[in-house]
Amino acid sequence: MKRVGIITLPFNNNYGGYLQAYALYTILKQLGYEPELINRRPTNCSTIRLFFRLCKAILLAIRHADVAIIKKVYNPDTIFKHKGKNMYPFVEKHIKNITKPIYTSRKLYKTSKQRYYAVIVGSDQVWRPDYVPQIEDFFLGFIKDPQTIKIAYAASFGISSPIYTKRQKINCGRLIKQFKAISVREDSGIIFIAKQQWDCPSPHTVLDPTMLLSKEHYLNLCKSQLSSHHCYTLCYILDTSDNVQIYTKNICHFTNTQPYHIINESIWKQESYILPGIEEWISSIYNADFVFTDSFHGMVFSIILNKPFAIYINKERGSDRFTSLLEKLNLKDRIIDSPSSIERICSTRINWEQINLKINQLKYDSIAFLKDSLTPSSSRK
Repeated sequence: MKRVGIITLPFNNNYGGYLQAYALYTILKQLGYEPELINRRPTNCSTIRLFFRLCKAILLAIRHADVAIIKKVYNPDTIFKHKGKNMYPFVEKHIKNITKPIYTSRKLYKTSKQRYYAVIVGSDQVWRPDYVPQIEDFFLGFIKDPQTIKIAYAASFGISSPIYTKRQKINCGRLIKQFKAISVREDSGIIFIAKQQWDCPSPHTVLDPTMLLSKEHYLNLCKSQLSSHHCYTLCYILDTSDNVQIYTKNICHFTNTQPYHIINESIWKQESYILPGIEEWISSIYNADFVFTDSFHGMVFSIILNKPFAIYINKERGSDRFTSLLEKLNLKDRIIDSPSSIERICSTRINWEQINLKINQLKYDSIAFLKDSLTPSSSRK
């Protein structure tokens, strides 16, 4: 069986990040390949940063009379595992093939040398330099063997004008021309590549990998947590604000529901906060009457699970991810553009039969892209 490496955003206790990696991994297995997640982690802290982190840990340990705090604060991986201890069992259960953590480009090269038939970068914001530890790694610069197929699947720049240094543009332009096939998640990604005048295969737009799996597939993952008693609006909000709180109140008024916050918006970023499990996150969307979110994958799973939803876009995180997909599905009217739009959104029914037909066609095209990209060229032995 041919081994295919997947390199994506470093796992960071993000529901969409875990689920898009799981979905691509699952699809590759269904296509008859042996997928392996390449566990590229953020580069280790500098000595100075580690020193200040240790000082902070010692002060907290003295204040709380708890030596265990030193380990939690000093070691970022300990914090990561603590916050995500309800989430990581999903990864351990469903993503069996995963490398040990890799912290440097040199180690990435050594680990991957002559190991893979093909390597896929994607999905999510893997081509946004400020989101990844070394942008050249995510243009597969660590793959030196010309026989290894290089593919981008639903790679995202996140925003229409990501910030690349002059050196990064040169390096990534050199690397992208070595790809056999390129697909991006947003239409703006095609425009950005063209503006850079990078000499590379013509890019396509494809679905986020989470949308390649069926509604039934996801419900089977959390069947013990499903309920037919819907009486709430699920609020999955990453960046709370006064506007968001007003919108939440108005949505619940027009839908005659109570708000249910899957995460505590005011403290979820704190190191001590433990996030709900992935199965609980999926089921909370399915069990809801309505979904209000500012998350891309919160929106995606509302669509997959056929739940009415409203989107609040935080433009600092990027709006292209939302608008590109919503335009394809004729759902752009689900974006809250003013307080007065909430009543219209809440009262407008979504024709899910029509939406699902469009998704099925896009799904067919996206999987066809993967199949064709992984097929050896005629000159290949």
